[in-house]
Amino acid sequence: MRQIKELMDPSKGLYNNDEDKALHWADEQCRQNDIECSADNRGKMLDKVLPNIRFPLIPKEDFTKSVVSTGVLTIEEVISVYQHYLHPNLNDVPGLIPLNFPTQQRYKIEGTIEMEIEKVSEFALEEVGSERLSDAVEIGGFSWKIWAQIKTKNESNEKLLGFFLYNDGPEKENLSCKSSATLRIVSQKNGTEDLIGKFNDHIFKDLIGFGFPNSISFAELLDPSKGFYNKNEDKVKLAIDVFVDKPKTEKIISDPNKSNGTLSMEIEKLSEFSREIIGSERSSETLYIKGMPWKILAKIEKKNEHNEKWLGFYLSCDASEKDGNWSRKCSGTFRIVSQKSDMEDFKIEFGRMVMRHLRRAICAAQQKWTFAPLSKVDTCAASFAPQTVAPRIFAPLHLRRDICAA
Repeated sequence: MRQIKELMDPSKGLYNNDEDKALHWADEQCRQNDIECSADNRGKMLDKVLPNIRFPLIPKEDFTKSVVSTGVLTIEEVISVYQHYLHPNLNDVPGLIPLNFPTQQRYKIEGTIEMEIEKVSEFALEEVGSERLSDAVEIGGFSWKIWAQIKTKNESNEKLLGFFLYNDGPEKENLSCKSSATLRIVSQKNGTEDLIGKFNDHIFKDLIGFGFPNSISFAELLDPSKGFYNKNEDKVKLAIDVFVDKPKTEKIISDPNKSNGTLSMEIEKLSEFSREIIGSERSSETLYIKGMPWKILAKIEKKNEHNEKWLGFYLSCDASEKDGNWSRKCSGTFRIVSQKSDMEDFKIEFGRMVMRHLRRAICAAQQKWTFAPLSKVDTCAASFAPQTVAPRIFAPLHLRRDICAA
């Protein structure tokens, strides 16, 4: 017989699929054990699983036909579910039978948001800051939209399409979720690929939007030869594929005495990554040091006014203001790990860098893009340019970082 914890595993399809599957499973277990499929025996098979089944979310007719008739619920439990059907917001009223079954909807952890910008040639003529929003899609317990906005770069008058994933849900106390997304400007021409940008990131309640402010110029977007613009219908199509981890309210506790560690990351399918939108990124797994979440961030950059792509490596701290008036003094070494026996790792050391409040205070090394596999990239000092970090008040905590990127 399967263990209770296995029954609760969403991958088994029992707990995170149609609720009445649990009853069918109980009948099958009775048959396999050569015992009668009675209410008592079904109840024994389900045991601790039963209180976790979302009976109140089953349509009333199905509940009456498929659940009540099995006898697995007591009279009081049946009445409590019917009470919920009649008065879903009155479960705590004195005198009513308490409802002991979950009523929250299951989280859909992934989904796709789509939007068509109609009369896009007219949209491109609007003032900077004009925007369009898609209809909302519920994913991971949050409400998400596509947010398209007209942007410019610095002093340039060239208009750009800002393309963002927008968190439109209500603010929730101490609630965060980790979201990954692929943003796509959809091709409308055979032989042309979608223009793609990707990120994986923590989305906090104080960060409502994230994406690419300079995804593509309107001049390029409205060029029919590029394949993104349907001139006859005067529209473009945007889509975002979203994956959201289950929201969490608890803080992850780490060893308070741990003051150093090594982060590592492999950038796979580098050639595909290099074709993505400026600002696309990859990040490592999180390492908690002194209770703070640290990552490596690799990001596609554009140097100055040129369109040539560079690869930027960053140390990222995903803490927010909820973690207090924090600041951390960091030092360490960035390493691009050699994959050739006759070549040493390329290293850039940094020290006395302060990270505070800003989600991504940066110490960076930039590796100029080549379109060869990383194992064949010849790294040299001339290819790198450390960024300047503005001095700030140092915190008493010193973190020694040894950061590897390969």
